[in-house]
Amino acid sequence: MTTSRDSGILIGTGEVSESGISMANLLLLENDTAICKGVGRVLKGTGHSFHWLRSPQGLLKRLHDPVGGPALILASPKFYPKARTAALELEHPVPVILVTDEKGLGLISFAETGPPDDLITIPLRKREFLFRISRVLDTAAKFRELSRQQQDFRKVIDIAASGFSMVEPGKVLHHIVKELADNMPVFRCSIVSVDEKKKQIDILSTHENYKAPDLRLELGKYPEIHVACRKKKPVVVKDVNVDPLTGQIRSMLADRRIRSIMVVPITSHHKVFNHLFLRASSTTRPFSDSEIQFVQELSRASANAIHRAFVFEKLEGEKRKFERMAATDALTGLYNLRYLGKRLDQEFSRAIRHALPLSCMMVDLDNFKEINDRYGHKCGDGVLVEFAQLLEENFRKSDIVGRYGGDEFIVLMPQSDVSGAVIEAERLVRRVSGHRFRSLKKGLPVSVSVGFASYPNNKMKAPSDLVACADRALLDAKKQGRNQIAIYH
Repeated sequence: MTTSRDSGILIGTGEVSESGISMANLLLLENDTAICKGVGRVLKGTGHSFHWLRSPQGLLKRLHDPVGGPALILASPKFYPKARTAALELEHPVPVILVTDEKGLGLISFAETGPPDDLITIPLRKREFLFRISRVLDTAAKFRELSRQQQDFRKVIDIAASGFSMVEPGKVLHHIVKELADNMPVFRCSIVSVDEKKKQIDILSTHENYKAPDLRLELGKYPEIHVACRKKKPVVVKDVNVDPLTGQIRSMLADRRIRSIMVVPITSHHKVFNHLFLRASSTTRPFSDSEIQFVQELSRASANAIHRAFVFEKLEGEKRKFERMAATDALTGLYNLRYLGKRLDQEFSRAIRHALPLSCMMVDLDNFKEINDRYGHKCGDGVLVEFAQLLEENFRKSDIVGRYGGDEFIVLMPQSDVSGAVIEAERLVRRVSGHRFRSLKKGLPVSVSVGFASYPNNKMKAPSDLVACADRALLDAKKQGRNQIAIYH
């Protein structure tokens, strides 16, 4: 039997007597000196530590002693009910053996407390006595192990279930490593992504930080991760001081006071998902078998939550991509007419509701048909793309810039009145006139005409009225000789 504090319970001393029976702390609850001496003679030389209480008065204190608490109670019929009741109130009940002669069997009822874990009659026969103690201790140890496994299983299920409620991969990864660190004595716990071709490791999340630092490590400096990656199986270095795997990095681990390391692949459908591995290290002691099992079970149970989060992120990215495609002009990358109509309705309603100004510019490339006819549509498309870039650079991020159709463009300027919008329009006209388009041979100059309208205006009752007024102003700018601004009044 071994000493284990993994579940907070002292199972035994971890030593074995010459007879091969595991040693343990035993407590005799008996006021008969003769029986006590008899038990003492039988236990002499077996390696068991033996304590005697004449009454239940000090029983609870003894049972709650984290170091010297008994692994088994031997009780007389007189004290059995109190011993059994006290033992059952513990988080992990201590077994109780009833020690009595044949006369004592008729003096006790098991109706309220239940039967003992075993019953030994006096006179004591050493071999049988030791065998029955060993059997009860082994049964109790197995029960404790099953109880610990059940508790760990519940923790794993709870952690994995909580991860399923999250859709961001970063949050899921951090949740797993943080919960693991909260349930185990780890020095550091992280989830990493391994690129075998580039021989590098990216830290994705640690138990200390939700967003891990942008840190890239050399795979060669972490042989335990390298082996786990190559074999696609968990790697456990119980003691870095003796394991040959860590021989070349032992001094580095010693500087960090790392004692034990484990690396567990995160698998989904029998494959390592996204080259992800969970790594944990300890500075206090080697990881126990139960802790290794806990990490492996957690990795397996959490894989679906991690996989779901990454798939969701990918789908969201594709969704945003299609939304951008649906809202933008394929040639220029500016917003298209469909999206502009939607935003115009929103901004016009907001301007009315909050009594805010809203300006609109219609911009047209002068003599664009001549460019297409003279240099070809490919050259004309290049001019449109370059002009779209100038438009975006010229206006605020809050302004909505789009392609209205052909060589006409529209700019919606929320919370911008006539004076402010006119300044922007004049700057655009000057900038285009001074710009030399790369698509045009010999740097043929290009100019623009701008029609401008602004709400509030008594003639504007609907969103389409604002655009129509700006379009009329654009026609005025064209009629007046192009390369200028016309304002609708």
